[in-house]
Amino acid sequence: SACHGYYRDVVVLHSTADAYDAGYEDGYYDGAVNSYRRQLSRPVFTTNDATPSTRPFKSEYEEMLDDGAKQFRDGDYDRAVETFKDAVVARPLDAIAKLNLGHAAFAAGRYDLSAFSLRRALILDESLIERAAELNPRGRYADASTYEHQLLRLEEKAKDATGEADLAFLRGYHYFFEGRIKDAITALEETLQLDPNDKAANKLHAAALNKLAK
Repeated sequence: SACHGYYRDVVVLHSTADAYDAGYEDGYYDGAVNSYRRQLSRPVFTTNDATPSTRPFKSEYEEMLDDGAKQFRDGDYDRAVETFKDAVVARPLDAIAKLNLGHAAFAAGRYDLSAFSLRRALILDESLIERAAELNPRGRYADASTYEHQLLRLEEKAKDATGEADLAFLRGYHYFFEGRIKDAITALEETLQLDPNDKAANKLHAAALNKLAK
């Protein structure tokens, strides 16, 4: 499993996916984590007992990631999105959970959620950028042609929606992790023209320029 270093206990909350959705709507870039916390601080227990139960965190969290990964491999991308949302809410500062959610949302065609989650992952853990070969998106798929089709779908969508920073960022992200550095730079420069304050795009762009210079 890719999971490691998790806390041992977790407070088990219900309706976590709803809390993530509400947090996503309320806060985009750096305000998102605080928004998650605001949502999770609201009463969400489904029993009359106001005291939540606890259970081993590592097992609970790894189960979420394993279930989401299986759903993704099986092509059930919508279910994978919901499972990875639960993982993100359980560990809102865990970059891998956000990375998984970002890829599932991309596969499901939910580009705004994908861009949001991938941005947060890269901001929370900049070392992900240095693991491009290991984290190549096509490695997540049982059939690489499925990924290629989804990337083409993104590119077609971008042609019909010029001026969309999320679509430009996603192209730059996928090109970078695919090793298409020149294409990544072009897409990320488009992103930064639309949103100069995009921290994740700035970091990816700098890393791409550095790779090109070597």
